[in-house]
Amino acid sequence: MTRFLLVLFVLIGATRGIQAQNLVDLEGLKPPEEFDNVHVEPISDGVQATSFVIWIKEGVKAHYHREHAEHIYILAGTGNMTLDNEVFGVKAGDFVRIPPESVHAVTVTSDIPLKVLSVQTPQFLGQDRHWVDQ
Repeated sequence: MTRFLLVLFVLIGATRGIQAQNLVDLEGLKPPEEFDNVHVEPISDGVQATSFVIWIKEGVKAHYHREHAEHIYILAGTGNMTLDNEVFGVKAGDFVRIPPESVHAVTVTSDIPLKVLSVQTPQFLGQDRHWVDQ
């Protein structure tokens, strides 16, 4: 009976646009053996937010998002993050909140790629990234 109710809930939820919860093993996620400077792995997407695991070998140039807030949790590696006019070191376990319109960039300082969980709100379709000349 419990299994039936669970299946029924999932089916009803799917028809109403409700997404079932997912478990993602962030530690187990690995990038391809070969990638250029940045590799992005989408892990969750919906109208309220989009989540990615991102590996960065060297850095990400300065940019901002007009309509999106970004929350970054550092999973591995170290780097120097620029947020507006402030520069600070980041390491595994750090959390960075980036409001809309805030110019941000990162330079990797570790021997391993910086691995981050990035959550963008609302849903991020890739168009709201504006590069800044430095």
